[in-house]
Amino acid sequence: MSHRLSTGGGYGYLSGQHGLVIDNIVQATVITADGSIRTASSTENRDLFYGIRGGGSNFGVVTEFVYKLHDQKNPIYGGLVIFTPDKLPALAKELAEWWPHATEKECIMVVFTRGPDHNPAIIANIFYNGSKAEAEKYTKRFTDIGPIVDTRQEMPYKNMNTVLNGMAEHGRCCWMRGVLMDETSRMLTPEIFDKVISYSEDGKFDTALMFEFLPHGKINAISPHETPYCRHLPGNALSLVQWNENTPENAAKGLDLATKISSLVKVPGEAYGNYSPDTEALPVAEDPVKPNRAKDLFREQYPRMQEIKRKYDPDMLFNKWFVVNPVSA
Repeated sequence: MSHRLSTGGGYGYLSGQHGLVIDNIVQATVITADGSIRTASSTENRDLFYGIRGGGSNFGVVTEFVYKLHDQKNPIYGGLVIFTPDKLPALAKELAEWWPHATEKECIMVVFTRGPDHNPAIIANIFYNGSKAEAEKYTKRFTDIGPIVDTRQEMPYKNMNTVLNGMAEHGRCCWMRGVLMDETSRMLTPEIFDKVISYSEDGKFDTALMFEFLPHGKINAISPHETPYCRHLPGNALSLVQWNENTPENAAKGLDLATKISSLVKVPGEAYGNYSPDTEALPVAEDPVKPNRAKDLFREQYPRMQEIKRKYDPDMLFNKWFVVNPVSA
């Protein structure tokens, strides 16, 4: 499990039932800027424990995590379901009706992209934590729309984590951009779909816009003062651009495309931090012109984060990701 996943939030198929990864950390061993090895938990270095559960790499290097575990013995039911673009209005209608009442056992990821044959496609990654017979009660409304491909099946939970591997091929270059989700009527439109697809017409860049319909009840049940992670987000969307040849020109073009795709559904406010990996460090003295993205990400928790930063990393040794500026003494 990656360091960023475990300190920046940590979404997954089971977040509807068990919350974020940071909500299931019991203890951590952290090496802070002065070289000290500290235990962070609810009883030791509580301020540091607070900071690392959502504050990313701002306070030190975590060398050990202790997690709360949950039994997952039964198989799950899920897989990729592919629709042609003409099915988008019907799919958007069903999602809008389903989403407010989604149970903690289910989630759907909807992707605007191209299929394996390079034709425009809408790919739905459907997940249900239960048997096929039980899952069909909840997912039939989507498959009744008429997909051209349906790969759903019962499988061990660990297998579900490989379903989207095709969108993250080893060795490819990529840019990602996190975006806050908006209402389905403003996101899942033919106009936005066509724009995303147009950016990959020449075949040089693969483009995608993914919407995560994942129940937030368990996540938002945690007090916003327990971790610096911003609760009550409306949901996550992700723009993704990939290409093969690693050149400065391609990198610049990929970043431009990811930014353009994100702007199609941009909602005010900083999105999920783990979906924006390219954030830059701010100088110790905050630039009055350059926006402080860490302040936008942590919002009302930012002053508390500054205090913790001053205590454990006053010289900003850890200056990547969403960088917190230490409060002045």
